[in-house]
Amino acid sequence: MEGQIESSQSTKRYLIILPIIITLFTNNLKAENENPIPSVFAFKNLSFSAVPILANTVAAIDNLKLLSALQAEEMSRAESVTAAVMSEVKTFKVSDLSSDEKRKYIAYFAESHTESGYNYRYGGTSVEKGIDCSGFTKYVLGYFDFKAPRTSNEQFQDGEKIPVSIARAGDLVFFGSKKGIHHVAVVVSNNEKGLYIVHSCSRGIVKENVYESSYWKNRMLDTAVNVIDNQK
Repeated sequence: MEGQIESSQSTKRYLIILPIIITLFTNNLKAENENPIPSVFAFKNLSFSAVPILANTVAAIDNLKLLSALQAEEMSRAESVTAAVMSEVKTFKVSDLSSDEKRKYIAYFAESHTESGYNYRYGGTSVEKGIDCSGFTKYVLGYFDFKAPRTSNEQFQDGEKIPVSIARAGDLVFFGSKKGIHHVAVVVSNNEKGLYIVHSCSRGIVKENVYESSYWKNRMLDTAVNVIDNQK
């Protein structure tokens, strides 16, 4: 059975994003709240790989701590540099973003998980421990404050129904048969090159073109769901 989300979205987003926003401190957007989002321009080619990045950050912090054994002057200098960097970290409210900006961030965020080595687990709700298809879409949308039900069938019932042909980044597409919906994925792009999705499946969290996969193409429903413009 698909279960409850295991940990706080706000805690997860802070731990995952902190190393990246420090790297992207030159972003000129104004600070508004505690939910940091990286620059969309630098973000696109950046791999989240949350666990390795976090590990590197912890290691960097540990290295700073080692400076305590050095002269006080050197420690003071290191602290000054750290403070200067942190003062440049900019964040903003998700609610302040336009619909198109939200869609871009959602697409980049979803894609960033495709090379992280995360595994699929039926009923799983944690990317670190294994996550299923609807757990992943709920996790991605929830990161940007969009509420989504737990199961793929419930997610299909939620939001605005639209034709798959006009689905955009951030929308959800569904797969199944006459017996019901069995799978859900988040759209990252839909154009003349194809319908690209990111989803959690037996191969892990992957990105692929639905129209190049006979398996998924033959199982995709004609109706997608727009969650982005359906919630305030």
